[in-house]
Amino acid sequence: MTTWVLVADRLRARLLELGKDGKTLVELQDLVHPEARERLRELVDDRRGRESGEWGRQTFEPVTSPREKETAEFVREIGEALEQGLNRGGFDRLVLCAEPRLLGRLREGLPEQVSRRVEGELGKDLAAVARPEELRKRLEEVL
Repeated sequence: MTTWVLVADRLRARLLELGKDGKTLVELQDLVHPEARERLRELVDDRRGRESGEWGRQTFEPVTSPREKETAEFVREIGEALEQGLNRGGFDRLVLCAEPRLLGRLREGLPEQVSRRVEGELGKDLAAVARPEELRKRLEEVL
């Protein structure tokens, strides 16, 4: 059985494969979401509402922060990458590691066929851990 590990934060997602020895992690893909780095004011349109024409009232769009929209877009991109990997026969099992809020978004946003392969989760932000050896040690409890 082939196990992939997703280690993500809202800026970056790394896909790694657990080696056949069960001890090494090999990085397969690095997804970067630079839009999440943009300043809030660059993501928000200056016009908060528009005239409705009736009584001069202003109408507003539902409140969804630009950060939430960018996170949803990144979760969609991650889901597509995982779905492509699954369709190519790349993995049988999947382990998710992300800070708790993003982990919840991943649970909700991954394609169903990918979600069925999730066999472990860790609600920690380990995306900044550069060395696969160190990452492997930190993921010990879910691998």
